[in-house]
Amino acid sequence: MAPPAQRARELFPLTTSGMLVAVGSGWAFQHYGMGRIDLILLVIGAIGIALVVLSVSAVLVGVLALRPWVAQIGESGTRTLECGVWSQSGVRLPALRWLPFVHIAWRWVSPDARVTMDRTGKWILERVLPRRRTIVGSVERHIDVTDVFGLAGVTLRHRSTGQVTVLPGSGALNRIRVVKGLAGGHDLSHPDGPPTGDRIDLRPYAPGDPVRLVLWKVFARSRRLVVRTPERAISPVQKTIAYMVAGPNDEASAGAARSALEDGSLGEDWVMGADGTPTISSEVGEALTTLARSGTVEEPVQGIGLHAFLSGDAASVGSRAIVFVPATPGVWLARAAAAARGSTTDIEFVIAFDGIDRTAVQSRWKRLVMKGAADDREGAVPIQELRKVVDALQDTGAGVTLLDRKMGRAYPGNQLGGAS
Repeated sequence: MAPPAQRARELFPLTTSGMLVAVGSGWAFQHYGMGRIDLILLVIGAIGIALVVLSVSAVLVGVLALRPWVAQIGESGTRTLECGVWSQSGVRLPALRWLPFVHIAWRWVSPDARVTMDRTGKWILERVLPRRRTIVGSVERHIDVTDVFGLAGVTLRHRSTGQVTVLPGSGALNRIRVVKGLAGGHDLSHPDGPPTGDRIDLRPYAPGDPVRLVLWKVFARSRRLVVRTPERAISPVQKTIAYMVAGPNDEASAGAARSALEDGSLGEDWVMGADGTPTISSEVGEALTTLARSGTVEEPVQGIGLHAFLSGDAASVGSRAIVFVPATPGVWLARAAAAARGSTTDIEFVIAFDGIDRTAVQSRWKRLVMKGAADDREGAVPIQELRKVVDALQDTGAGVTLLDRKMGRAYPGNQLGGAS
């Protein structure tokens, strides 16, 4: 609940500019216009006072006209939104075209989202762009009724009930098979070779294959994904355990996890866990809910659940683990690295991002030339921070895969210099 002083300020109809204009116009009208018979300042003061009165009156009438409509705003059942995607929420308010000088706009306070107004005829329709995955039981809106001169304004608060689930956006990753895990088969290869067999065969890339086994030179020539695979007497049993580590700049990685769940990249037999949820999921709907909840995990507990996940019952499901992690360092990094070193499970870390910002390592002249392309780097992760994450995770002996959510590309961790 807002402090009383803040609520009083939101309901007081005059803005700071309005109070200055009112005081200045009153002084000019009374002191100079009436007191010294200055006709010019008399007219100016009278116009200023009239304008302030008109603005306040129009805003107050607009508030009274909007109140019944604001009270009817509500959420019907549950809604599912997606980060980075504009969606119609179904909320609308009258534009009050019959009332001059009045402007109506509103914003979401919780959950975090951008709001834009589509004005169609006599109605204002709400479109939202969520910024962070989450699950909330209500939406809090602040509705601003102001005049076009900026002299008067009133803010109405409204909280609508109903569960809203905001899922991470998968971006362009839905065009590729995101991550794969390959479990061992039931038979052994030749006793002189490794238990899983020698990787002497080639076959097309399929769900269950680790990205680091892709032959990237073949892909560069033919645009076909193939992997080296051991000879086996029986087709491999494909199992994957996946986990989402929450932290700063983790929305792209959460989007990669969602893409892997929805396109079947984790194979037929999988389980998934995430920070903020003590249980594991083996069904897509439950796993997506788990992903959404991970967006609300506070910094002190980010990454704590990975060790228990890798050493618990989930570890017996398969021999490979796919761990989705943020693109920038945080308290989670040391915890994830420690969990990887202490685990006997074969781990592959997946780091997703929305482009890489290389300006800090570019020359001064190149930064000056590329200054106009700043909008293209919006949301991009600085390359120094991404390199810290990659180096720390590779030091554990685990595999690292980089995914560019904006471009829909995959890179091995040791090819960071070639990522866009």
